[in-house]
Amino acid sequence: MEGSLDPAAVTRLSAVADLGAAARSLVQAVVETDTDGDTLLRAAALAREATALLRRAVRPANRLAAADGVGIRERIYSPVAGEANPLAPPLRILTLDADQCLVEAECTLHRGYEGPPTYGHGGVSALLMDQVLGTAVALGGRSGLTRSLETVYRRPVPLAEPLRLTGRISRRSGNRTDASGEIVTAARPDVVLVSATATFVMPTPEQVTRLFGHVDSSGARIPTGD
Repeated sequence: MEGSLDPAAVTRLSAVADLGAAARSLVQAVVETDTDGDTLLRAAALAREATALLRRAVRPANRLAAADGVGIRERIYSPVAGEANPLAPPLRILTLDADQCLVEAECTLHRGYEGPPTYGHGGVSALLMDQVLGTAVALGGRSGLTRSLETVYRRPVPLAEPLRLTGRISRRSGNRTDASGEIVTAARPDVVLVSATATFVMPTPEQVTRLFGHVDSSGARIPTGD
């Protein structure tokens, strides 16, 4: 896909992903460090210096990022799957089966996502499942907004262990699509940690205009092929 972009766009795309990875490492280091107060103050000063550097050019809130794309896996600043977003684990798609509307993904959570000691926060599990189920729905050609999401926490989700996430469409009716899925560990794929069901509703053209008509996508990177 990068071959369809001009060299400057390719360089920028690589740079924002590299910055996201560096910032993600910083976030992890912040919550894991046990260093002394002077070192913490030095690190804080460096972080503020980097922030000031990036703040020299900030895009308007209603304009999509130039590095973003429009496909299922193209939102580079997604807080769940975006390589450039330090909040994202990030979630990585392993399988997109359009025939079965099945999505399989993986991620590993560090201590920045901790809830109970050594385990992930329950809200993070819900966030991950919303992304995976929504991707399954989009894969079926029925992109929609989340109407409801129910998560059942069967066992704690461990930190620092590779996780596997699955989502699939279970029912379609009118503009409504139901999906279900689960979280397991790569080491124990037979043991369900979290199961989830969700309902997504496809907005009407009028609703799309009302909700997103103010969003400027003219600067976004539009993929033209693989």
